[in-house]
Amino acid sequence: MDDLCKAIGASYRTLHLCCREQLGMSPKRYLMLRRMHLARRALSRGDPGKTSVTEIATDYGFWELGRFSVVYCSLFGESPSTTLRRLPDDPGSIEVGGANRQFAESA
Repeated sequence: MDDLCKAIGASYRTLHLCCREQLGMSPKRYLMLRRMHLARRALSRGDPGKTSVTEIATDYGFWELGRFSVVYCSLFGESPSTTLRRLPDDPGSIEVGGANRQFAESA
């Protein structure tokens, strides 16, 4: 967060208040959700024969893999490995509802 605050020239308090007002969440929560949606996109496009959940999770800065899996399941309703194994043209693929859909599209 320090690097982000320096880059935008704002204090953490200002950044936090702006994120709460504009996004309805803290900057840390927003960044975690953004990375989670980017990881989901990579998993849905990945080839299970050439990549792994671990590789994709760590590429997006998730080092606690058990925690990544739990949060992923709570957000998307399936395990990361299920997303990775799903065929790209599967009609049930990557269905995210409500506010999560808006966030996913903007990610």
